[in-house]
Amino acid sequence: MQQHEFKATLLVYDDGTLALTESTLVGLVLETTSFAKMKAELNRIVPRLLVSNHGFEPGDAAELTIRVEHGRDEDGRSARSTQPNHVRHMELHLEVYA
Repeated sequence: MQQHEFKATLLVYDDGTLALTESTLVGLVLETTSFAKMKAELNRIVPRLLVSNHGFEPGDAAELTIRVEHGRDEDGRSARSTQPNHVRHMELHLEVYA
């Protein structure tokens, strides 16, 4: 199984919206309302992105790590949630079949 690592920026807005952007996984831009929904959407869309944008063949298996950094909003301010435990760094690990 191939192993790949990508990077992305996580924006967490005051209304709780989570946005993944500025990713080295070409085509990955995602907004969700929870981490559980984000992981589910990543499992759904990443295989398509790998085939469309990274030369994978349908049926290829891959282990992915997406290193996520906390980012800034469009005004240059640190995008943060009103929740006290917002994320600064995390890694998402996925096993996908393109």
